[in-house]
Amino acid sequence: MKNKMENKTKLEVALPFCGFYESALSYEINRELESICNPECGYGDIPDEIDNEIDYNKLHQSLAATYVKAFEEWLASECDLPIDLEFVEMTSPREYNFSTDRVFVNCSVSDLEKVLSAVKDEIPGMVRKRFTSGPGFVSFYESDFNLWSNNLEEWDHNETGTLFECLFQGEFQDATFAVLEYMQGNGEVSEAIYGASTPKGIELMDKAYSEYMATA
Repeated sequence: MKNKMENKTKLEVALPFCGFYESALSYEINRELESICNPECGYGDIPDEIDNEIDYNKLHQSLAATYVKAFEEWLASECDLPIDLEFVEMTSPREYNFSTDRVFVNCSVSDLEKVLSAVKDEIPGMVRKRFTSGPGFVSFYESDFNLWSNNLEEWDHNETGTLFECLFQGEFQDATFAVLEYMQGNGEVSEAIYGASTPKGIELMDKAYSEYMATA
């Protein structure tokens, strides 16, 4: 019974997330790998012998969790919203034609109420933008925010996620890069790459870097 009551205090949220398919995050992974192979300029092909020793699923899961922590920092610093987000999972589509990877977190109802208060003026427009049916798109949600439940505990992950979409204020790409800056600052991308590599892969990357330093 205790666990059941605790679960009611938190809701699942689909965070705004660019995914790993031809995105800012995939670019950052490639840039970091290129800098390992060619530290001087960071440009060049990633040798197959290194690329084949990296578990990209593990790498993506690790960076997705790191993204959540960076998102927290961004919220506190840029939006004055110090809240707690608990990484749950990242899911990937079978194909990337119509969707991309998604990140889900748990967030307390009290923290979500803080976000709702911060975006109360923006959310009606964002709801219309996200959930209005149109050619090729059928919405399963009300596009009029006034018709949404007043009880946050009845919202699902897409509805709670809309709160955070409001914070990006339509500048998804710019906000994504802002969150990435928090990840880059502490070397999380490089750490995740090494953590997802086999011992052979780590040896090859260290060798590539050492060979460069010997001629620098």
